[in-house]
Formats: sequence, C-alpha cells, structure tokens
Amino acid sequence: MVEARRRSAFRFGFHVIMLVILGAIVNVAVAWACVCWGPGATHSQAIREGMPWRTRVPGEWAKTARQWRETNWATCIYWSWALPTAEMDDAIVCTVQWSAESGVPFRSMFIERHRAESAGVDYNFIEHDPPQSWRDGLHTPPWKTPSRFDLLSPYLPTRILWPGFAFNTVFYASILWLIFGGPFALRRRLRARRGQCQQCGYPIGVSPVCTECGAALPASAATRLASRHE
Repeated sequence: MVEARRRSAFRFGFHVIMLVILGAIVNVAVAWACVCWGPGATHSQAIREGMPWRTRVPGEWAKTARQWRETNWATCIYWSWALPTAEMDDAIVCTVQWSAESGVPFRSMFIERHRAESAGVDYNFIEHDPPQSWRDGLHTPPWKTPSRFDLLSPYLPTRILWPGFAFNTVFYASILWLIFGGPFALRRRLRARRGQCQQCGYPIGVSPVCTECGAALPASAATRLASRHE
C-alpha cells in the first residue's frame, strides 16, 4: 500500500513537472509568434518625461529618461533616451535604450539594446544593432512573411520577463491539462462514484489496493466499502 501510494505521488509530480515544462515551451512559442505574425502598433504613447529605463543600464547613465511607447495586444516597444551625465565622456551626446516585449496574456519575453551615442549617429536604428550573443535576440526565420514589426525589430526575444513569464507558463500549463488531462480526471471521478478503481475500472473490494492492478485506493472508498461488508 505504501509503495503504491509512493508510485502515485511520483506519477503526479512527474505530470506536474512535464506540464510546467510544456507550458513554458508554449509560452516562448506564443511570444515568438507575436513577433512574427502579430499586428503592427495600434496605440502610441506621446513622449513622457522622467520615466525609468525599461532594463538595467550602465551606472553612469541618468536615472530617468524621456520615453516613447508603441503597443498592441501582443507586443510593446519602448524608445528611451536621456542627456549624458557629468561622469560620461564629453563626446557622448545622448544615451539611448530600445526594448521590445511580447507575450499573451502577459508580456513574458523581451530583448533590449542600449548605447551611448556620439555626434552624428542616428539612434533611431538602435533596434537593428546586430546581436552580440543569444541574449540580444535571434533572427526571425527567413521564410516568414515580413510584418510591420520587422521594421522595428528583426529579432526574436530571448530574455525572460518576470513575473509575466511565470503567469503565462501556469496559464498555458492549465490549458494543456484541460485538453489532455481533463478527460482522464473526469473518467476517474465517474469510476469513483460507481465504486470502481480509478486506474483500471475494476470493482473496488475491501482491500486498500485494487486487486486487479494494485493501485492504491482512496482511504475513504476502502473504509466505506469495508463498513458495508460488516
């Protein structure tokens, strides 16, 4: 009986872990799909002053910046810039950060670029800076039909945005469970109501384990049936 319950707990834990892993994979796939096939920006935010940088910037940069945002239901794109501080080189005329976030229902993945501009550099193209590592994004597939987002970023996000990534992973794991595990859970409930083993459907006796497949039976079911035979 103890061994059967241990196997049951192991199976439950294994299924939970697999659901979380699959939920994370679907989460990343959806975030990338938002970049590849999502619509262009449907809402633009006017320049706002004194906004925090979206991601970490060098310590000598100003603490706040001017910011412009474009967004739709699946993506958010930010341009932030500020004047140089006294600690920076005299050749620096502007510090710039660009970031793009994607995901549904919450933003869960992002990429970013930041650099200190010298005179004569057009910071509007910072989003097209080539990636230096996988953290800077992956190129969109060459077979993908170009969308308006390609004009803003030709890269897929590769960095996790918390807590949206956690929420989305649980959300998609729940959907996967409803699709693939829900019918089996309903079947087990129906078998329990009929006095059958939830694993194989064999009628339950007074034994604490199923006499057909050896699966551990709920204590309440075994106790209830034992009382009927007294």
